[in-house]
Amino acid sequence: MIGTHNSYKQPMPAATMAKVRAADPAMADALDYAHRSLVDQLDAGARQLEIDVNYDPQGGHYARGSSDPKLQRPGFKVLHIPGIDNASSCVLLTECLGIVRDWSARHPRHVPILLMFNAKDEQNAARGGIDALPFDAAAYDALDAEIRSVLAPGKLIVPDDVQGRYPTLRDAVLADNWPLLEASRGKFLFALDEPPAKVAVYRGTRRLARRPGVLHQHRRGVARRRLSDAQRPGPRRRTHPPRRTRRLPRPHPRRRQHARGARQ
Repeated sequence: MIGTHNSYKQPMPAATMAKVRAADPAMADALDYAHRSLVDQLDAGARQLEIDVNYDPQGGHYARGSSDPKLQRPGFKVLHIPGIDNASSCVLLTECLGIVRDWSARHPRHVPILLMFNAKDEQNAARGGIDALPFDAAAYDALDAEIRSVLAPGKLIVPDDVQGRYPTLRDAVLADNWPLLEASRGKFLFALDEPPAKVAVYRGTRRLARRPGVLHQHRRGVARRRLSDAQRPGPRRRTHPPRRTRRLPRPHPRRRQHARGARQ
């Protein structure tokens, strides 16, 4: 599966980049990149996108220093480092989701698209940015609701679809209970790419309240099987690789290289 990291990211304004470079050249180098639009990435073959979501239930929390009226609206914002690296091809999460939904409508036979979410809660004020709001149970409920407000149930592969009648989602995955490729075309999977403590907040809320969640939980640092591109023929092809697929090591954060657009 070909994918991109910080898939929404656009170039930082020159004046902002100059300030960052003067204070921290290494950080400036790490932030000096941008992606093509989400549509261009999908057209080029990307089937995994990564999006940073920032909780903003009242609107305006991340608007300081910006004239973008979208930042005043209630709802999740898609920003890399609020107040520092704000440039985004789709500032509102609903906007990003609408873009991929519309692309999917034009390409209804596409293989499942994986959308990885980072639930941003970094405290950036000390370095000149904006402190993020925490992700509590209410924030995760709002995130599920915002996804469902844009994508119809028939467009989603949610954990309950995989778990089926198995006692746990893990049991279902180990039993190879992923939906078949043909039934998964034109759909989306969402994954929460966070450490165990944050994943537990999301998962625990749904278990106690018996509310079906949208996000598949990927705990950072825990080995997982990677989804294949699922494009090879076969009537029983599933949306994940066979059990003997080699697990690839996760790169060290300091060595991670940001992709400059989707690979051809």
